[in-house]
Amino acid sequence: MDDPRETVKKGYTQGDYAEEFRQRDSLTEFEEMWFERFADQIREEGHVLDLGCGIGVPYDRELVDRGFDVTGVDFTEKHIDAARENVPEATYILGDISRFEAYRTFDGLICLYTLFHLPKAEHPQMIERMARRLRPGSPLLLTTGAAEGDSSDQDWCGGPMTWSSLDPGTYRDLLTESGFELLAAEYEGSPDADEHHWWAMARKSEGAGRAAPRR
Repeated sequence: MDDPRETVKKGYTQGDYAEEFRQRDSLTEFEEMWFERFADQIREEGHVLDLGCGIGVPYDRELVDRGFDVTGVDFTEKHIDAARENVPEATYILGDISRFEAYRTFDGLICLYTLFHLPKAEHPQMIERMARRLRPGSPLLLTTGAAEGDSSDQDWCGGPMTWSSLDPGTYRDLLTESGFELLAAEYEGSPDADEHHWWAMARKSEGAGRAAPRR
């Protein structure tokens, strides 16, 4: 069986995701609402981690323009190259988000349209890793699939792609178990739309300990 990570990396490398999904350099009205909520939870000039940053626009561009210090991580080299050109004020790291370790904590974390490219069996551990990367009281902005399931496409934007997701109810439980307080959640799009996702914003509980990164 092919490693899903290699399928995803191949798909983003071969395909033209940016042309298909990132023509615009500004947020939609729906995204603007979520970023307003997210930014309100972060201290001034705070440091935000973007796991699965893609080409840096529009999300990192928005965060930098709001005065935040941004670090983005993505394992597709051409996306990191594009992100460095699109948002030169940010710091970009080529790496697998499921294995990324930073010896610091952040004031905010976004993981948008990314978690579902990892096998769903790894999602509980990923959410725990996100919690460890945040200071207590800091927000997480996350998108997931809208329902549990696995799917693949051999010609998505010109390359292969795979997706894997748990159901939103399970993500609610995982967030709580990992020390988060759910602040808001909403579906994006309708079940019959091409883009149908679950958005959630959660805050790491003030009482949650600042765990050291696992070595």
